[in-house]
Amino acid sequence: MIYSLSSEVIHGSPFGASFFYSAHLQGEHTTEAFVAGTVRQLEEILIALLHAGCGYLAAFFEKQKIHSAVRAEEKLFNRLMSLSTKPAADFPFPLPH
Repeated sequence: MIYSLSSEVIHGSPFGASFFYSAHLQGEHTTEAFVAGTVRQLEEILIALLHAGCGYLAAFFEKQKIHSAVRAEEKLFNRLMSLSTKPAADFPFPLPH
């Protein structure tokens, strides 16, 4: 089940696009709900990308024994973790009028 849905989304089929853009609507089918859901999805994608980047940097700096960079990456990771676990209400999104 997960694979088939992921495949549809990754390959950009009409079903996948519809599924991707409606995953956060939770029964609301308004323009505002669509915009808010799309923003949440983009935020989640960005957070995942940043976490992946932190993982790469941590491994690279550790392997190269660049200890000051390891500590800097840890600070970045901790800041990202702090931001990514806050409730959405802490980051109000202004909807267009």
